[in-house]
Amino acid sequence: MRWTWIRRYRGPSVPRRTLESILDATADFLGVPDQRVTIVLAGDRLVARLKGQYLGEPRPTDVLAFPFRETLPDGETYLGDIVLSIPVAQRQAQAQGHALEYELAVLLVHGFLHLLGHDHEVDQGEMAALEREIRRRFIDPAFRGANSE
Repeated sequence: MRWTWIRRYRGPSVPRRTLESILDATADFLGVPDQRVTIVLAGDRLVARLKGQYLGEPRPTDVLAFPFRETLPDGETYLGDIVLSIPVAQRQAQAQGHALEYELAVLLVHGFLHLLGHDHEVDQGEMAALEREIRRRFIDPAFRGANSE
């Protein structure tokens, strides 16, 4: 997988290598061939604007996923964009008593599954079960001992 990071929010540093390793392991686990994904680190204002524009709900949320699934001129597939609200992730991490980095990993996996076509709104818990399995296999071990529980 090829991950492109775009920072649209000034905030804490993000452990990109760790997060990419988790996403790569998730892609391998799911049998996803190499594709390109853009990850945007954003603030509440940008996320609220995007959510309003594309979902008709102009308020911040933790993660948005925009699937593209287009073949690029070089033959690679562009899977889509994942947009994370760093402020929402910070609030959620604090409320749940774990590290921001752990929360970002959970949100990135959630967004990645949406790019792959999973939809927790209609799948009777299948996506949530898959997220729990990925958390157990890849996220928890990556952050063990780092205030992730």
